[in-house]
Amino acid sequence: MYATTDDLDEYLGSTSPADAAFLLRRATDDVDRMLLGSVYPVDAAGNPTQADHVEAIKRATCAQATYLDPLNQEGKLGRFTSFTVGSVSASRAARSSATSPEGDQYSSAALGILRVAGLLPGVINAGPTAGDWLARP
Repeated sequence: MYATTDDLDEYLGSTSPADAAFLLRRATDDVDRMLLGSVYPVDAAGNPTQADHVEAIKRATCAQATYLDPLNQEGKLGRFTSFTVGSVSASRAARSSATSPEGDQYSSAALGILRVAGLLPGVINAGPTAGDWLARP
């Protein structure tokens, strides 16, 4: 997992929900999917090696966990055209053609954190120069 319940507490500025460990596991899986195709330095276990990448991935995981929390309604009310609490009833809003390919499964905050850190696919990170790639031992 990319973040702990202590990390989530710090991110929220308050105590994590009771199911924080579950939310963080799901958020880690989501962040893994967000990072598919990304290129950044990793160790032998596949974990990021640059401190700023480690921090961004941790923060994105916390943002995604917060987004997945059913009790956190920030940014989610727009998904429904109607909602009833007694005997529970909800109607989903229709997706527009302007909706991102990710739809509403990923937190815009998590995507933004990863984008700013240069970790989303299509973002070129600083790395070896062309000369380094062409050098032969």
